[in-house]
Amino acid sequence: MALAGCNTSEGTSSTPASASATTPSASAPAPATPQASGPSELRALEVNGARVLSSQFGDLNGDGRSDALVVVDPASEGQAAGKGPSRTVLLLIRDADGHLQRVAQNDRIIPCERCGGLAGDPFGYARIDKEGFTLVTEGGSRERWGNEFTFKFATEQEAWILEVVRRGVRDTATGATRKFTLTAKQLGKVKFEDFDPSTLPSARLP
Repeated sequence: MALAGCNTSEGTSSTPASASATTPSASAPAPATPQASGPSELRALEVNGARVLSSQFGDLNGDGRSDALVVVDPASEGQAAGKGPSRTVLLLIRDADGHLQRVAQNDRIIPCERCGGLAGDPFGYARIDKEGFTLVTEGGSRERWGNEFTFKFATEQEAWILEVVRRGVRDTATGATRKFTLTAKQLGKVKFEDFDPSTLPSARLP
């Protein structure tokens, strides 16, 4: 279903002030015709108290159009620390008429606003890469953890497949660190909408 009020647009982006690192999203290919741009395309997502936490515009599937990678924060007023609804990550692909179409969704990758421990909001940032995207989460208290999940578009499957996972943890008192990387060969063919980080090995210090 096309989002209400969507027009063709060229990439703009926003990331939360709490992000510890930011990486510019990949530049979207130049549109064939003049196009209006901006988060106004995404207003239809802000219902029932939800808000757009991050929006990145760029080519997600290699068709030359400017798509959108969006993180939506559901209403979570009154939730206790460590509890609350996870964020929703949406892939919106632009059709030939210039409208954004919702093609994939994941509600498990980015934890709730109050689920990052003393480090605060666990949403790091979202970034559009060449025919794919990366999502980063981070948090913790004395032991600070971080995750980087990268997905690439697979033409034959018409889906975004988990390509690489990077996980790490650091003890801020001792400096002890553990990091590891999982590749597509180890992960298997995991679609974005099916991915659940809780199924992966955790990065824990001895």
